[in-house]
Amino acid sequence: MTGRRFFTTLALLSAVALGAAANSNEAKAQDTGATEQKATVYVENHHTSDIRVYAVSGGRTQRLGLVTSFTTRRFKLPTWFVGGGHDFRLVAYPIGARTGIATQHLDAFPGDVVEWQVRNALGLSSASVYRGP
Repeated sequence: MTGRRFFTTLALLSAVALGAAANSNEAKAQDTGATEQKATVYVENHHTSDIRVYAVSGGRTQRLGLVTSFTTRRFKLPTWFVGGGHDFRLVAYPIGARTGIATQHLDAFPGDVVEWQVRNALGLSSASVYRGP
């Protein structure tokens, strides 16, 4: 019985310590959020297939996520793609297709909004950047 009580107490203390560490990291993230803003990317998928979306800049590729067909999804652009004269491209690959589509070179700053409409005829897709506040 004593061994069971020890492990139960140890598990409880571990859970409390992990919870405190998570709250500490969350508070740090909120504090730095004001100084480290990201750009927001909205992808409207008008394609009949789901699409995988990536951001590409200077040989660096970051997967943003999956957008199911006929839906819109919001992503946060990683900070190394934002500002500082870094341009980037958004790239989408429809699931099961042989080819993908990429935007023209885009330039976004913290707080900006990027909207990308991916059409069923991929060549008719378009992207826009709107300056943030």
